[in-house]
Amino acid sequence: MPHIFEETIQVNNNIILTQFPGSNNSGDNDNKRESIIQFKGFDSNIQEGVLGSITTSHSGSLKDHKGKIKFNINDGSSTNNLHNIMTINISSVAINSTLDVTGATSLATAGGVVNIASTDQMTTIKGTLNVDEAVTLDTTLDVTGDTSLSSLNTSGAVTFKGNGASITGGMGLNIFLGNIPPSLGSATKNLGVGIGSLNDITGTGNTAGTQNTAIGYNSGNRITTGTNNTCIGYEANTSSKIIENEFTLGNSDVSTLRCADQTIASLSDGRDKTNIVDSTYGLDFVNSLRPVQFTWNKRVLVDGDESFSKNGKDEIGFIAQEFQSVMPNNENDILELVYESNPDRLEARYGKLIPILTKAIQDLSGIVNELNEKIKKLEK
Repeated sequence: MPHIFEETIQVNNNIILTQFPGSNNSGDNDNKRESIIQFKGFDSNIQEGVLGSITTSHSGSLKDHKGKIKFNINDGSSTNNLHNIMTINISSVAINSTLDVTGATSLATAGGVVNIASTDQMTTIKGTLNVDEAVTLDTTLDVTGDTSLSSLNTSGAVTFKGNGASITGGMGLNIFLGNIPPSLGSATKNLGVGIGSLNDITGTGNTAGTQNTAIGYNSGNRITTGTNNTCIGYEANTSSKIIENEFTLGNSDVSTLRCADQTIASLSDGRDKTNIVDSTYGLDFVNSLRPVQFTWNKRVLVDGDESFSKNGKDEIGFIAQEFQSVMPNNENDILELVYESNPDRLEARYGKLIPILTKAIQDLSGIVNELNEKIKKLEK
């Protein structure tokens, strides 16, 4: 028969009660062979209550003496409403409340796994946290100090305040460093790096922002349900909220693109094309265009327009609306000279003029050759 013992010690008007109860004190099931130390005290109304307790019991179901220890704390709602805040056994430590660490913390489990599962709680680490094994988080981890993790597996959110970074993963397959979009919804497979990047990404069901990449402060923050867009640079953004397949380098103040090469290669393999015919857009079309000189005076439609770096600068170029006017029969569907994704701010694709200019030169070359032949006949 197990030894049963009870002792009461009074210290400074508080009562510490040590108990080894006879019930539940034998057997090989989990939580059997239980022993309890209770810490009691009196409130100002001389009402006795349990402040906390430490419980030891059998761990598992084998016929052995493997044990575990539970630490329980009263939440203050009654005289005996205890909640388990930490359980320790030979292979793990489970913390079910806020973990507040002000010094250096090293979790070296020698092959085990660190699990932090605090329902409706937050884990706050103010010092340095070093983990040499896998970490699984089922709640929020808030770290204001240095953090070194060899492996991180999380179904919740991870926020690193010291470096201004947030990481989210899980089923959405999104990664954000800087902040997590507040209305993420079912948006998936997105990467945002920088404070404010992809901040408005959202969506439900099949209408959601997917496969977007934004790197830089406030980059891509115009996208809501757009797909497969890339924005690189400070406040680099797409032309509209729902656009697809755009690549933006820098914001509207960027005036020079630099690279070791002067050209951009794109797919042009004849084996990937059908219905190939000679283009008829040449000299006549070029003659309908009007090159102009102008001074930039950008309308203020979005934040940053008022500080447009080219305002007041004289340049030469074309007017997008005039491009449209010489293509009245939807020729833009073929020529793609005007990018119309944002009707409030049309864009021109000057590079699309190259095939047209080439054909115009060929037309002129043909005219010159004809004139040369006539001159030769006149000279005879």
